[in-house]
Amino acid sequence: MNNTVQGRIHAFRIAELQECLEFLGMRKTGRKAELQQRLLALFADSAALMDSGHEPRDQWRVDKARRIIEDVYSRMNGLPLVSSGSSSP
Repeated sequence: MNNTVQGRIHAFRIAELQECLEFLGMRKTGRKAELQQRLLALFADSAALMDSGHEPRDQWRVDKARRIIEDVYSRMNGLPLVSSGSSSP
């Protein structure tokens, strides 16, 4: 997993974590650590498959999650959005 993405997930408040999870269609209730773990697990599962030489079937979802996390982080810090087009949250 990319350390930048991991750092951004850990920097999020509960509201940002819930926003990311909602955009991904994932459950958004629970404690902060649980919300963080849900997002981190998405990337860890993908990384484990890639490490074993397999392409994840839902790589599009991992890419979408990465874009959402970058956009939410940018908005949280008042930075320009990274994503463009219809994939932005």
